[in-house]
Amino acid sequence: MMRFALLFLLFGSFAAAQVNGPPSTLVMPFPKKGQSANPAVITIKGVCNSSSTAEKAPATKGAATKSARPECKTVVTRLEFEKLVETLQVPPAAKKQFATQYATALIMANEAHKMGLDRGQHYEELLKLARLQVLTRQLAQTLQEESAKVPDHEVQNYYQNNKAAYQEATLERLYIPRTQQQEPSKDISKEAETDAKKRQADSEAAMKKEADDLRARAAAGEDFTKLQAESYKFANFKAAPPAVKMEKARLTTLPPSQASVFDMKPGDVSQVLTDPGGYFVYKLEQKDTVPLDKVRDEIRLSLQKQKMQDAMQTMQQSATPSFDEAYFAASSPSNTPGSIVGGHVPPGAPPTGPK
Repeated sequence: MMRFALLFLLFGSFAAAQVNGPPSTLVMPFPKKGQSANPAVITIKGVCNSSSTAEKAPATKGAATKSARPECKTVVTRLEFEKLVETLQVPPAAKKQFATQYATALIMANEAHKMGLDRGQHYEELLKLARLQVLTRQLAQTLQEESAKVPDHEVQNYYQNNKAAYQEATLERLYIPRTQQQEPSKDISKEAETDAKKRQADSEAAMKKEADDLRARAAAGEDFTKLQAESYKFANFKAAPPAVKMEKARLTTLPPSQASVFDMKPGDVSQVLTDPGGYFVYKLEQKDTVPLDKVRDEIRLSLQKQKMQDAMQTMQQSATPSFDEAYFAASSPSNTPGSIVGGHVPPGAPPTGPK
């Protein structure tokens, strides 16, 4: 398993870019006069068993014919190396690092071959799992590429059908805590507990009345910053009160229970809005709809994610696995299953298992 772990460690960081990162641009200048168009960029003497070009050098002159063992070498040409770089999307600055790691992997793979580690059922099972990982990555990449194809008319239709989501408002927000801060009692008797509950209920009632009063004063035109400071003082809060101004707020900025704020007209003050953490009062100063050009990329990205999710859901619903629960229940709880290959599943890829 260690030889496969090495290869996944070697290529994992580069292969991740194949799914998540932008493609690297390969720049191949014309060769100079007299220079090979496909020169060797990595040469490993003493390694024959590799997928790259293996060349045997002639035996040393004068050596005994029977005892002489031709020296061989593995040559990775520029075109071969550039194909690897393009496939794994290696950043240009990391080419030398990748070349060093790749050469090390070729040497170790050659040693593994001489030891016979690339034969047998264990090796075949590992190859089967490696194939599943490659196919899973390829599927994830293909789905992402297809999801990225969002035509302009889809962006425009989405914008027209969801214009409310692209309204921006300048708001003033007043927050009133639900209860007053009180010093904890050291008395743990039942009488003290009953008294604490009564004080809590009285505190909540007082803060609700305070919220209604502050809302009325806000509607009458009083300054929100001043009212916010009074709210914290009445609640016995020692912390500095929050800022009341909210610039470029979107519908998604507010909790769903406060979305009605966007239905107001400029100058309107909301009713007291109740929240588990307290009470809120809003004043709408101005509201505009963001032009399509400013949110085009945002919408396109949103549609890409939705397309990807839909594709994944359709694929997962196309087949339904079943499991022998009695068998798995007997397994040790400490044997937590992970991905079948490499210890993780690529982003956007479905979990897979041996066929």
